[in-house]
Amino acid sequence: MKKRNVVASIDVGTSKICTILADVSDGDSPRVVGVGVSQSQGLHKGLVVNINEARESIRDSVRKAEQTSNYKVESAYVGVTGRHVTSMNNRGVVAITRNDRVVRPCSILFLAAMLLMVSQELKTR
Repeated sequence: MKKRNVVASIDVGTSKICTILADVSDGDSPRVVGVGVSQSQGLHKGLVVNINEARESIRDSVRKAEQTSNYKVESAYVGVTGRHVTSMNNRGVVAITRNDRVVRPCSILFLAAMLLMVSQELKTR
């Protein structure tokens, strides 16, 4: 029996929140197994203006996708856009000393990424 691997994706928009659950079991193409759409509340032009309303809109969308699929969302890829969202490219090197080449979340790699210097201008956007 194949292991079921379900991926959740949530798109948080100003007018609606969409959640899609897809079964990406070994060797198969992704198959949509659940969809949830709810009206967006608590957001205006991509900014959260009421955290409680935004949270409930997201919960409602996730709940609907769970009900249509009989899967429980435990983690998700979340898409958020807006003029306030920025990114920056950076490069770094960290020696990996483990024989199995596994990088763990508590490793120096993640600590180095968190120490990235960000200009005050970017912090106040």
